[in-house]
Amino acid sequence: MTRDYSLAAGLELAGDDATELECAVAQLYGTMRPSVCRYVRSILRDPAAAEDLTQEVFLRLYRHVREGHSVRDARSWLFRVAHNLAMDRVRVQSELPFAKDATECFTAPEANAEERLLQGERRSELAAAIDSLSPRERQCIELRAEGLVYREIAEVLGIRPSSVVTFLARAIKKLAEANDA
Repeated sequence: MTRDYSLAAGLELAGDDATELECAVAQLYGTMRPSVCRYVRSILRDPAAAEDLTQEVFLRLYRHVREGHSVRDARSWLFRVAHNLAMDRVRVQSELPFAKDATECFTAPEANAEERLLQGERRSELAAAIDSLSPRERQCIELRAEGLVYREIAEVLGIRPSSVVTFLARAIKKLAEANDA
């Protein structure tokens, strides 16, 4: 019997049923890979490295559960591991941890030349506003944009939920002020 693993579902391996675990991880990979990869790409600024690291995250999930550990909230676990692996890679490479092109997803592919120019200007303004955020504010905004709730963001970043509220409020205020300027 194959179970349906939702984003908040826990993962446990019953007996030696590796096939069920593989199916569960594959199902989570299918639903969560784009979000995890986008978040990792926003940190690493390298799409190929983000794809590699994203695969590593899901491989670690499989190994973690295969070794007998349970995962209470798969989405939080995936983003926490992705965050930690990406930040480790940044430390090793001694690069700044956030992308200048975090707004690339805002361009409509069917836009004409004038629309693309206006979108490019808007992306530049948005990128400048995002650059004005502190690293924690950026991390909170990016994780919230991926659909994580405050509790999950707090778990991923290792901070209190009340700190998430504060960082998000500051970030939203700064972005709103930049939009009004």
